Amino acid sequence: MATTPGQKTDRRAHGRSRIRTTVAGGGVFALVAGGLFFGGGAGAANAALPQAPVEFTVPGSVDTWTVPAGVTSVQLTLNGASGGRGGGTNGGAAGVGATISGTLAVTAGDELEVHVGEAGTDGYRLEPGDDGYDGPSDGDAGVGGQGWTEGGEGGHGSFLARSGGGGGGSTAVVVNGDTANAIVAAAGAGGGGRGVVGFCFGGDAGDAGEAGHAPRDDDALPADPDFGLHCLAEGAGGVLNDSDDGDGTNGGDVDFLGGGGGGGGASYFGDGLSGGEGGHAGALPFVDDSDPSTPDAAVGSPDEGITFGLGGGGGGGAGGGSSTTGLEDTSTGLAALGDGSVTIVYSIEYATATSIAIVPASPVFADDLTVTVTVENLTTADLPTGTVSLMIGTDTPLTAPVVDGQAVFTLTAPYPAGTHAVSAAFVPDDISPYAPSSSETTLTIAKAPTTTTLVVDPASVRTGSSARLTATVGSATDVVPTGTVAFYRGTQHLGDATLSATGTASLSVTTTGTGTGQITARFLGDPNFLASTSAPVALTVTAVPVVPAVLANTGFSLNDVLPWAIALLVAGALAYAIGTILRVRSRTRSQGPKE
Repeated sequence: MATTPGQKTDRRAHGRSRIRTTVAGGGVFALVAGGLFFGGGAGAANAALPQAPVEFTVPGSVDTWTVPAGVTSVQLTLNGASGGRGGGTNGGAAGVGATISGTLAVTAGDELEVHVGEAGTDGYRLEPGDDGYDGPSDGDAGVGGQGWTEGGEGGHGSFLARSGGGGGGSTAVVVNGDTANAIVAAAGAGGGGRGVVGFCFGGDAGDAGEAGHAPRDDDALPADPDFGLHCLAEGAGGVLNDSDDGDGTNGGDVDFLGGGGGGGGASYFGDGLSGGEGGHAGALPFVDDSDPSTPDAAVGSPDEGITFGLGGGGGGGAGGGSSTTGLEDTSTGLAALGDGSVTIVYSIEYATATSIAIVPASPVFADDLTVTVTVENLTTADLPTGTVSLMIGTDTPLTAPVVDGQAVFTLTAPYPAGTHAVSAAFVPDDISPYAPSSSETTLTIAKAPTTTTLVVDPASVRTGSSARLTATVGSATDVVPTGTVAFYRGTQHLGDATLSATGTASLSVTTTGTGTGQITARFLGDPNFLASTSAPVALTVTAVPVVPAVLANTGFSLNDVLPWAIALLVAGALAYAIGTILRVRSRTRSQGPKE
């Protein structure tokens, strides 16, 4: 019975009911693909966060799994179902399904439709009290398993022969309804039923991707000890074919003296595989093989030289073919006997973006800086956790925790004026769902302004005397500028002096000429401070008085004798005045009173 993929028919009145349920693991989880294992505990830093594997194990079920946010790839492991054993003690062995695994690129929100293959049933199902697989010849043929595509039914045996086993159903994953590119793990086929008597073997089924087998050639085996008979005209094994769908072909029925063929295993759509033909009667007792009246087998030919024989067993069905469309790093193999399964292993990793904000936006030298690094979760509303490593220029990196999506750095150590490269790297916590990210920017620090003040001491001097010029350079920072101060009288450069540790620079100058000049001090700036010029300060220079000839070569200057000269002049004037007064009084007395 052939159906298109996804179309299911209930062909097993005695079979298991279909349950469409997702079964997910919990606690400590095994990664089936590749035999990897992980559990609780710390892992490598910056790794995506592994999630519990999702397992689908209910045979014949169809479920949908939606890719969560933060998932970009999944590891899939698909196991196809096995076929059923052929009926009879020497019925053919069941074939096993394929196991395929690989990495599938996905996007959050993708829907994976999961079909779990079901094993085919045996050619004769045991009932209480039955002796092994030897049931009545009219026992049920094996039923093909359901799945993405269905296994073929076993063929019915005839006259003491047994029926073939059913082929298994394929297991598949269909991404976003793209049935043409389904990922399929094919199923194994059913074994052929044994022939008329117990020593007439049924053919073994093919595993997934393998043709069925004819019953073992008994020419090399001893004949039946009681009758000297051989099993003749065994059925041929199933072959790979190109049917229009992936359902396994039913095994051949037998009308006379032969075992039923095994059902074909289900396969990828468009690459169906057939079941084996059932064995028919071989040479009858006391009848020559070459007699045209001898019922010939539909498949196979009587053994040459054997004049006595019984109907042979059915051939085994062929296993199904798989498809690994869309998978990367694919591995394939054979699954265990039984129903199929699908395991999805994945990790969550949320993409992040890192940005840098610096306050003040236009800093000057020695400003305190606040650097805020924001880490944004681009996938969900959850706030990332971890640390940020901040580097300015070639300095040692600074680290800070991410709190409420931000890491804040307060920088009090002054950075030199100029342009600096700034980089921030977000490092997620160990075993974190957040991806690392980084950002870069530049920090331009301007030179700090300065003020220069000037003191001239004394402010007035005679020509040829000295004056001390003292400049003080300050700023709004706690850092003392360094460098050179140049002193000028108008445009005349008087000389330079180096700033001391206290920010002062002094220069002594000897004056020439006379008059009043404007003195300025110009700080020339340094790598971190701007230049500045003081306000002008007046310096008056007066001429030195001329020295009289009488004092020449005396060693005295006019300044030395001038006070004495003044004193003598005052004394002379005083003496003259006193003398005049005395003369007047004397004249008055000598004249006497008038008559």
